[in-house]
Amino acid sequence: MATRKLTDARRQYLSWRISEERRKLKLKAIEYKGGCCEKCGYKKCPASLVFHHMDPSKKDYGISSSSSRKWVKIKSELDKCALLCANCHNELHHEVFKIKREETYKKVREKVPERKKTSGTFTFNCEKCNRKITRYKSQSKNRFFCSRKCSNEIIYNESWSDVSEDKLIELIETLSAKEISIILDKNLSSVYRKIKYTRRLLTNKKD
Repeated sequence: MATRKLTDARRQYLSWRISEERRKLKLKAIEYKGGCCEKCGYKKCPASLVFHHMDPSKKDYGISSSSSRKWVKIKSELDKCALLCANCHNELHHEVFKIKREETYKKVREKVPERKKTSGTFTFNCEKCNRKITRYKSQSKNRFFCSRKCSNEIIYNESWSDVSEDKLIELIETLSAKEISIILDKNLSSVYRKIKYTRRLLTNKKD
C-alpha cells in the first residue's frame, strides 16, 4: 500500500490541529485545578500558568507532553501538581535551588576549608610624599604609595639610580634610544621616557 504524501497545506493544518488540541487540553487542566494560581490567584493569561509537581520523585510525565493520553490518566497526574503562575513558580524553584546551593557549599567547605581573614588595619606613610594611608595588616609586607604617580616616580628613579646624569646626557647626544636601551639593558619605553624627562630638565636649566 502506497504511503500518502502530505501537501504543505495539509502539514500546516495538522500542525495547527495539534497545537489547538494542546491548547484546549491545557485550558481543561487549568479549569480542573481551579482556574487560577494557588498562591496569588493570578488567572489573566493561561500561557503564564504552569503545573508544578510538588514531589518530583512521583512525577510520571510532564503535563505539556500528555496530549495523546486519556483524560483519566492526565487527571491522576494533575492531582500530583499545583497550579502556579510563572512568578510564583520561579520563586518556588529559587528557594529549592537556594537550599541545594547551601548544601553544596557545605560539602565543598568540608574538603576545602575557608581561608581565615586577617583582621585589623595599620597606618603607613607614602614613600614619596609622606601622606598617611590606611591598609590591611595582610598587606604590611608590601611597599606602599598613596597613588600610582608616587609609585611610578620612586620605582622608576630606582631603576635608573645606577646611571649618572652626565653619562645619560652624553649617551643621548651621541646614540639613539634603541642603542641606549641595549647598552644600559633597559626597556625601550623606559629609555624614551627618561630621554624626554632629561631633555625637559635641561630646557628648564637653560631658562
